[in-house]
Amino acid sequence: MSKQKTILIVVVAALLVVGATFALVVVFMRPTEPGTPSNPFGNAVLPGSQSTGTQTQVQTTKGIALNVPDFRKGHEPEVLPNGTYYAIYGPEYSPDGFAFTVSYSEPGSEFLITLIQEPIGAARLEAERYLRGMLMLTDEELCSLKIAVTVIPEINETYSAYENLGLSFCPRAVKLP
Repeated sequence: MSKQKTILIVVVAALLVVGATFALVVVFMRPTEPGTPSNPFGNAVLPGSQSTGTQTQVQTTKGIALNVPDFRKGHEPEVLPNGTYYAIYGPEYSPDGFAFTVSYSEPGSEFLITLIQEPIGAARLEAERYLRGMLMLTDEELCSLKIAVTVIPEINETYSAYENLGLSFCPRAVKLP
């Protein structure tokens, strides 16, 4: 690979990380009307995850705690005024052809998957496989979590208009090409 191509990949990866971080901040810092839930998924604000050694707990939309491997280990937290965020997967883990990023926020126990490669349907399937392996949960359990799947306008302007594309196997998921 030529030096120029490597530099271009690094620059594009850095821009995508900045864009995904911006999208995460925008999604989680939206103002809400008084008396409405404060998280972007429309559910009550729940306590975040709690670590128990090599396991941690994530909250479902119904307030049930699920034990999962502690996926936050080895990931530097970013503390913002409205919570702590972890970049779980992105260009720093696979600089040659990553198709998505995964971020996790506390205290709301919320995941944000950003699709950053066409075809976005294949990128979502890849992200779902990654999430299953990382959390060791069934599809039904994954559907019970607070997960937003988005795409940035630079990748697909049409589908970037959706607030949450959802996981392909969950109810109300948007069908992708």
